[in-house]
Amino acid sequence: MKHSADFAPIVGKSGVPMDTERQLALLSLECQKAFQVLVNTLDTVGDEHQSSNIVIEDELGRFRLWANNIGAMRTGKASLDYRLREVDFLFHNVKLLLQGLKQNLNEGSQPVGCTRFLTLY
Repeated sequence: MKHSADFAPIVGKSGVPMDTERQLALLSLECQKAFQVLVNTLDTVGDEHQSSNIVIEDELGRFRLWANNIGAMRTGKASLDYRLREVDFLFHNVKLLLQGLKQNLNEGSQPVGCTRFLTLY
């Protein structure tokens, strides 16, 4: 028979369970990759939509600036994950926003989503 101590979560260096220690950092990296995929997708559409591509590249720059300033892609004590480890509602709100951004960027990279985006700009 196993004791309850055998089922304790694995804890990382920051004292936070490993499964949540880097969630925001990983999501932020995934968002950055999704931005780049969208930029590459818009590059293939043609020169007539160059202004749309510039808009997305500007937003990617803003996202990188935000992520760098807030530590969203860092690990350890300088990370956003670490700073929000005890503020559950903020952690989950940031997580939901990053998930939504990632989903929207991925949808924008699909042929139908890309066409919809181009009609907006």
